[in-house]
Amino acid sequence: FKDAAKLRFGKYTAKLMMVYDDGQRDVPIEGEVSFWVVPWRILIVLLVNFLIVAGFFFLLWHFFRQREKNYQSKK
Repeated sequence: FKDAAKLRFGKYTAKLMMVYDDGQRDVPIEGEVSFWVVPWRILIVLLVNFLIVAGFFFLLWHFFRQREKNYQSKK
C-alpha cells in the first residue's frame, strides 16, 4: 500500500516543444500524443477474483438445482 500513491490510471497527454537549427535558422517543432495508462496487473487480479467468486456461486446454484431435481423425481 505504500506505493499506492504511485498508481496511475487514466488518459494522459504528452506534449513536446523542440527547437533545432537547420543551418539557417531555428525551426520549432511541436508535437502531442495522448495515451491511456491502465494498471493491467491489478485488473487481471480483479478479473481472476471475480471469476472465482462467479464460479463458486455457479457451483452452488448447480448443486441446489440438482438437489431440487432429485427431490422432485423422488416424489
